[in-house]
Amino acid sequence: MALALLASRPLVSWAQEKKDPPPRRAAAAMQKEIEDSARGMGPWDQHQPVIEDATDQVFEQQGWTSESDRYARDLIRQVDRLPPWQQRERQEILLNSLQSRYSLSEEQKTLFDQEFRQVGMKIGMKHFSTLAPIAMDVIKTRSRGEPFTPEQVARWTSQLSPVMADAKLAMEQLSSKVGATMSEEQRRIFDADAKALFKRHNDMEKMVDKWKRGQWTPLDWGLKNDPIHRVQVDEALRANQEKNNLVDRQVFREKPTDASANATQESTWEKYVRHFCEYYRCDDRQKNQAFRILDDVQQNAVRYRAAHRLEIERCEKSLSEASSAERKSAQSKELERLLAPIAEQFNQLKVRLDTQILTSQQRSQSADKPAGKAAKP
Repeated sequence: MALALLASRPLVSWAQEKKDPPPRRAAAAMQKEIEDSARGMGPWDQHQPVIEDATDQVFEQQGWTSESDRYARDLIRQVDRLPPWQQRERQEILLNSLQSRYSLSEEQKTLFDQEFRQVGMKIGMKHFSTLAPIAMDVIKTRSRGEPFTPEQVARWTSQLSPVMADAKLAMEQLSSKVGATMSEEQRRIFDADAKALFKRHNDMEKMVDKWKRGQWTPLDWGLKNDPIHRVQVDEALRANQEKNNLVDRQVFREKPTDASANATQESTWEKYVRHFCEYYRCDDRQKNQAFRILDDVQQNAVRYRAAHRLEIERCEKSLSEASSAERKSAQSKELERLLAPIAEQFNQLKVRLDTQILTSQQRSQSADKPAGKAAKP
């Protein structure tokens, strides 16, 4: 909804003159109807938390976690705290953030403003007839408290490829024009952000191709916690779990190794424990004990990460921005040092599982059995 409103917003200002041709006046009337419908859904602060949570989940699901991605996510969060119809105020938040991010001069900030307006006007004018009906359909469906369906999403996204292609081209041109005014230091950060932006765009194009074929679930839009989509989310989660179980059954035939999890990412350790329990054919008592051990070491890791969050984030940022191999190597070693206590918790998890869970029979049968065969207690 917000995307469609943003894309079509410039048409309002075009139709303020009485001499505007009928098509522009008609577009402005449609724009007003969209905004009135959106306002009729209730205060923006009722919808903004849903959008914020959904966007957070999409970024996480897609692996958009680089320093540039995190900046973009924070900027979106700041802008979306205001409703889409407060376009001028949203634009000011955007420009102020960019000025701080890239140390822009007032002239460069003005250039950004002008280019963004031109892009919005160009895309809005060319594709208003596509975006406006989609925006109205989204708003009306949401206003009725109805979940989106794969058929609806397929219908909407089947029309978006030309819009996305034009938006990408326009942003490439904007990046080139604005980038030409920047210093080397400004360009270093700006180019990294642009690279991340176009990667997100390319990822979205792949998702849109899937949605056109009716392969959409609310999880794709981060709507896991949206009450309106609760039934559809539960169905999607069950389907995903069945797929994961099929994959896991194949993977878990092999003995668990460090590759089963990321030693410095405690969120991945649960899969290691499930792998361990499946491979050794643990009974319910052993599984319960194994997950109690997991909970213990995960809590230690979480507490450590929280206590050293700023140090870790600074090091990750320095690593992503390192411009030389030597600098990257130094920052990698520093990050490894900072995360070593978390990795040690993972090592403790493995030791405790081996020494506190398994029977001698399970260990001996595991050592003797051929690869690909599951051990039996």
